[in-house]
Amino acid sequence: MKDNGNNSEPNDKHMEEDDNNLEPSVEDSEELPDVRAFNDEFTRSFLQTTEETRSGYYPFVSGTATYKMDFPQGGVIGEKGYLKKEEDYESFLVGVDDDKGIESSIKVNYYSNDKSGEEVVSLNQLRGRLETNLKFKKTKFENRSIYLAPFSYEDSTYGFAAFIQNERKNGGIQIVYTSECTSEMCVSLKDNQMKKIRSWIKSIEFIQKEVESE
Repeated sequence: MKDNGNNSEPNDKHMEEDDNNLEPSVEDSEELPDVRAFNDEFTRSFLQTTEETRSGYYPFVSGTATYKMDFPQGGVIGEKGYLKKEEDYESFLVGVDDDKGIESSIKVNYYSNDKSGEEVVSLNQLRGRLETNLKFKKTKFENRSIYLAPFSYEDSTYGFAAFIQNERKNGGIQIVYTSECTSEMCVSLKDNQMKKIRSWIKSIEFIQKEVESE
């Protein structure tokens, strides 16, 4: 499980827009980038275009079509562990390959019934999964709130736990992004990696499906 990408911040204005017309995946395209995400057939089925959203990332839409994100070019979704129930639930693990001596995994869980005002339930679930008293910091955007908490262990393993609540309707996403350093330069790499994880989490947005009245 490994990681790739850079620290450029996603555009929050873009992240809050409505999306009623999603582009098809690029699964059948002949000219694909030579990166892990496109070389894996299952992962490729979630990617919308071959155009980067920012350097090292491509547009991803979930199997439930309820949220989207910047997907790392070195990421691969584990097909055997992928679970989905219509638009109600989705769970998968991403292994991300980084050529800078960092191995990462991203665990994503989406629940359609998570309600604004009841976030403490999801935050406690994340604390239980990581068996640590995570200190979450809330950042509120126009249509979603992000709860973010760092964690680290003595074996050079670290990362962020996050919960993202849809503020326009029900729906929440639990994220655990874990990185492990395999390089001799672990101390100098950690700060940059933590900034990169934080930036990636901010790229996650809900697809606000609106019914046109006209």
